[in-house]
Formats: sequence, C-alpha cells, structure tokens
Amino acid sequence: MGLAGPALGAGIDGHNLGALVVREHGAEPPLGVVRAAVEREDQAERGVVLREERAGEPLDDILLVVRGHDDAHGGPRRRGRAVQRGAQAGQNPARVQDAEPDNGVIHRPCDGENAQRQKRQGEQERHGGAHTNDTIPSVLHTPGETVRFTRAGVRALDQAAIEDLGIPGVVLMENASVALRQAALESIRARGLRQCVLCCGPGNNGGDGLALARHLHNQGIALRGLLAADEHKFQGDAATQLNIAHRMGLSIESWSPGAAIDDPARALVVDALLGTGLDRALGGTIGACAAWINLQASQGAFVLSVDIPTGLDADTGKPLGGVCVRADRTVTLAGPKVGMTEPGAAAWCGEVLVGDIGVPPGLLRRFGVDPGGRETG
Repeated sequence: MGLAGPALGAGIDGHNLGALVVREHGAEPPLGVVRAAVEREDQAERGVVLREERAGEPLDDILLVVRGHDDAHGGPRRRGRAVQRGAQAGQNPARVQDAEPDNGVIHRPCDGENAQRQKRQGEQERHGGAHTNDTIPSVLHTPGETVRFTRAGVRALDQAAIEDLGIPGVVLMENASVALRQAALESIRARGLRQCVLCCGPGNNGGDGLALARHLHNQGIALRGLLAADEHKFQGDAATQLNIAHRMGLSIESWSPGAAIDDPARALVVDALLGTGLDRALGGTIGACAAWINLQASQGAFVLSVDIPTGLDADTGKPLGGVCVRADRTVTLAGPKVGMTEPGAAAWCGEVLVGDIGVPPGLLRRFGVDPGGRETG
C-alpha cells in the first residue's frame, strides 16, 4: 500500500489520521514523499508505520499512525510507544520495533486489555474451552471429550481429507509437524534438554519426524536424524521430507545398534518409526530401533512419540507383541486413538496431547467415535 501526502489529511478507511501523527521533528512532512512501510491488523487494533524518504538520506524519520478501539477509559488506545521513544532518541525505528517481537501471531496486551482477556478466558473455561473469534487456539490440546479414532477411522479420515477436500498429504504432514514442534520445544525447554535425536521409519510417521527435524533445526536445536530403513524405501511425502532435510544439510544417518547418545539424560528422543497402521508385532530393524529407544529412556532420555508409541495397537491399547516403545509424551494427531483410553495404555503413551492437522471438525466427527464408543458420523 502506498500513501501520497494528501492521504494523510483524508485518512485511511475513513479515519482522520492527522491528529494521530507522531513525528520525530514535530513538523508536517513534505507532501508526496511519505510512503507506507508497514501496515498490520491485530484483532480490534490496526497500526500503520510511515517513513519519510528524502533524497540522499536514510529512512530515519518516522511517522507512527495508530488507530484502535476505545479502551476502558473511553479514549483511543495507542500502541507503538517504544517506537516513538526510540525515534525521539535518534534510534533506528525498525530496531526499536524488533526489540519487542510479537512473533507475528499475538500482540502483547496493553494494560487495559488484561482484565477483558482474563474475563474471556474464564468464560472459555466455563464453556468447555471453546474459543471466541478473538482468541487464537493452540495447535495442541488435551484429549478431553474429543472424538476418538480406530485404525480404520484414521485411514478413512486421511483419505477423505486428501481426496474429498483436496488437502495434499504433504500439507497434513506439515500441519502435524507444527504441532509436534510445539510439544518438542516445550519438552526441551522445560527439562533443559540439549539435543534431539529423531528415529524415523520410512512411512508417513517417519515423514512427520523429518518435518519436525527441520523445524527444530530452524529453532537452533542440536539434532540427529536416524533412519530405521534404507533411504530408497522412503516414498511419497516421506521421501519429500527426507529430500528437504538433506538439502538443508541436516545431520541424517542410518540407525545402527551401536548408535550412542552423549548424555542421554539431556536428550529428547523422538519415536517416529511407525504409526497407527501397524497391525502386527515389530521385528527387523524397526523393532531393534524401538528397543534402542527404550534403552535410551532407561538411561534418562525423554521420549516423545509421534501419533502413537511404535508397537502399540491403536484399537486395543496393548502392545502388538514383541517390543513396544514406552513414551513419556505422545502427540496423537487429529484425535486420540480408541486404544489410548484403555486400561494400561497410559504406561506406554505417557502424557497424551492432541495435535491439530487442519482437518475440519465435521470431517473428524464423520470418521470418529465419541468418548462413549459410538460412531459420530
């Protein structure tokens, strides 16, 4: 968006901006030389940062235009005071803004907003956690009374999302990895962990793990990706994620029984071997890698499972035979699996969180079962 000088008098969206202009030197800016550099809308408030550009001089003068709804005292709420103070002190406005990042998602509330936000949170709790239009929900939540899925239901849900709605499988995988990133970072920071080791199988579960590796690398987490299958066995979306990981230069290697972790007690180990489609006892390299994960756990590693602990039956909540990963935390995707609510399943799943993968609630209900075991579709 560009603004010429006369636009300052006319305003934007019907607002009179003249009274809201803050400028370093106090004088009116020359007409025709002001450009809009940033405009952003944040729920009920909007802000526009305008910079003056003069021939041969840097963009150091700043005009900050803020328009917002009335606060509790009946007056317009102003934002960007740090930027104003920085401009008056001769600082670069962009650097002043960067000093208090809002991550582009949720702004820090002004003093007048805290009471209203607390009131909304209380209302949400009384109504079972439902969010209002001005509340951004987390990509993670506890299972609560959400629908559950059988092994067949998960398969049907994925197929419908891809074929009926046209959501590519790699998009579902990316959405899953965002939820996993949140859970992984929470675990790392809460426990002071220093590294992450991701054990990835050749299917979609392994693809989720490889996508997570990319996100953690971008956050500066030291990591290793261990592949529990030959690279040529990675197909489809999992192969796409493996290719991205290689192009990014991530540390990816084949798992071997002799693999070791320096100081397992300071490590997060991600179980991304196999998901809900497993219907038989583990064996071969996957089974050996699952046993290796449990060995690291016995030495103090914190284990995070993707969707379901490898080796656990999604329908019964019991190990399928042989080895089964014991997780400290499981991020189950789209919704909990019916077996996770069975007696004894908690010993394998640990803490269970549900990761949002971007599938509409109607589709979840169509292929899920309610907490009482009845089909909801």
